[in-house]
Order: sequence, then C-alpha cells, then structure tokens
Amino acid sequence: MKAKIRKIATFVEETMREMDRPISPPTRKAAAVAVIENPCAGKYVEDLSELMAIGEELGEMLTSRAVAALGIPGTAAESYGKAAAVGENGELEHAAAILHPKLGTPVRRVLGKGAALIPSSKKRGGLGTVLDIPLGHKDAAFVRSHFDGMEVQLNDAPRANEIMVAVAVTDSGRPLARVGGLTKDQIKGEDGLRLTVALRATGQPRAAVPTFILTFTKLATHHFRNARGWRGVSAALDADGSIGDDHADAGQVSFLNAVEKIFS
Repeated sequence: MKAKIRKIATFVEETMREMDRPISPPTRKAAAVAVIENPCAGKYVEDLSELMAIGEELGEMLTSRAVAALGIPGTAAESYGKAAAVGENGELEHAAAILHPKLGTPVRRVLGKGAALIPSSKKRGGLGTVLDIPLGHKDAAFVRSHFDGMEVQLNDAPRANEIMVAVAVTDSGRPLARVGGLTKDQIKGEDGLRLTVALRATGQPRAAVPTFILTFTKLATHHFRNARGWRGVSAALDADGSIGDDHADAGQVSFLNAVEKIFS
C-alpha cells in the first residue's frame, strides 16, 4: 500500500425519528475515514501522481468499509460522496489530487455502478477539523430526495503533515423527503444526471421533445467535448453508466445548472 495510514475510523448514522414521526425503515449513512501522511507536505511538488495513486487505493478500501458498516451489498447503496482535509502544511491541490483523478473508479467498482458525479469537498484545517461530505444519488444527480451531507470528525486529525480522506455511502435519501423533483423510481441511470429520464419519463417519443432542448444538448455536448479540460462533463454525457473523475467542478456545476433550468 502506497499510503502511510495512521488511523482508520468508520461512522454510521441512523435516523429513526424525525419531527416526532417514525422513519421506517431508518435512513442510514456510513463514512469511512483514513488519516494518512501527506508526502507533499511543506513543499511545492509539481507532480502529484503519488497522491493520485494513493487516492485510487483509498477509494476501494474506504468504500468497502463504508458499505460493510451498513451491512448491505455495494449495489444497494443509493448515495455517495467524498471529502478530504489537509493539515496546515498541505495545500488544497493535495486534496484534489487524491479525490479527483483516480479515486472514483474503484468507488464505482465496489458499488457496481455510479453514473453520477461523486459530490466532493476539500478544506485545510487543524486537529478536530470537521469534514463535510456532500451526498448525492449515485446514478442520477438530480434526485432531490438524496441531496444531503454527512459530518465526520476526529479529535486528533489532521496533523500538520497529514490528510484526512473520507468516502460516504447511504442506503436511502433524507428522512421525510418531500420537496418534489425526480424520484429514485424514475431513474434510468444512463447519463448520471436526469437528462434521459427527462426526455422519456412522460413516455413521449424523442420527436415530441422541444427542438430547442435537443439543440441545446447537442451544442453543449459538442462544445464541452471539444474544450480542453472538460473531459468529466463529456463523460457525464455518455450514456454508458460510467463517468470519470478528472473534471473541473465549477464548470460541471455551471453546465448542470443550465440543464436544470431547461428541464425545471
């Protein structure tokens, strides 16, 4: 193993009542956290491939532990998310190197799928830093009932030369979710967003979809596939049930927001 791990912790959160209403079955979240030595701490390192390789091995290990904590097969997991916090001698790019280029593929392998982008967050902090792990449905990013998050904390991490890395999974959405939108029962799980569902949920043939929507989609697809640095967005538009993590978060969010406005 490339990572020098000091500590591993697993957290399980189970909600059985909300607003004095029973939640049956309870909603459950699990997060597995590794505290590792940062090989790039305290210095500028141009090539972050060592951290990328660490992300790949942590992706499989942490996801497997989180799924095991819920006692479910990986394919039964509904939401996922990832986060990292670097100590004071690290930089945010160290967290990015672990989270984005290679961590996602083994996460999806453990879960059997994962067409949607894996929500992520990164920060710098000291001992006791709270990791905020964003959560979203693993196969359709626009399922509102699964927009959620999970907080985890270790009182002795991260130290100055360490990185905390976490992967979280759930077996359900929020308790008492009722804000409308796409439901998990409508998911096709093909494009990772809701585009396929939006075009097919009403049973309308492709020809019945407004021309401007199809035109926008074609233009956006062409633009992002031919724009340098947008490979993640391009992958999100491929209906093959998989998606890469080598993406620019801000650009993806802008594109997803544009799609959201069109189909809302």
